[in-house]
Amino acid sequence: MKQYKNTLLFKSYRLLKQFRSFLLHRRGDGVHSPYAFHLITKIIRNPHPYDCFRRLRSELDKKIKYIKQKLHPHIIYQTYTAELIFRLSSHHRARRVLLLSSYVDSILKPYLQATGKVKEIIELDDLNAQLNFNKKELSMIIIEDFQEKNLEQLKNLLAELLKYNSKDLMIIFNTENPLVRSQVKALDNILSPQIRFSLQRLELFVWRHHTTPGRYNVFA
Repeated sequence: MKQYKNTLLFKSYRLLKQFRSFLLHRRGDGVHSPYAFHLITKIIRNPHPYDCFRRLRSELDKKIKYIKQKLHPHIIYQTYTAELIFRLSSHHRARRVLLLSSYVDSILKPYLQATGKVKEIIELDDLNAQLNFNKKELSMIIIEDFQEKNLEQLKNLLAELLKYNSKDLMIIFNTENPLVRSQVKALDNILSPQIRFSLQRLELFVWRHHTTPGRYNVFA
């Protein structure tokens, strides 16, 4: 099986590239979409913690330590990333969320529930299993982790889900996971998102009605 290495050199290059973008566009210069400008300046770069973050950190402390020691870099364990996904989900008003992760006890679930807007979280840990869920009216899809052998199933599933949910959909990729990161470019070509945000630890694909298409490197 192919081994994916999270090299220090690659991480440094990616960080410098995103920092350069931040210096160039820190005031919103070059962002022509009002939606993208608001998402970058008010949601992604929002420095103010929500009241529930302290409680969630305290409740999930042991689980986070276990994930960091045993499962890194495949599963999200950084509270910063989980809090960002909380803000994205809340802003997007996500009601039905599909969470794809090989780890059944993801820390993202309590963060999504804490928004008060998510009504259903559909958890998938095996794309070879029979997918008995309503594929319509999904607001958000989170790709935290998947098995390499399920790559073609993932591509087909996302293409199918996009047919039903192209009016208002956000897909979040955990690019701290080397396998997920390696497939983002190919999935961009297949899915053709209207807007794409490249963050330090996440990649966002967004589809919306009446919005200006664009590609943004965001240092946050």
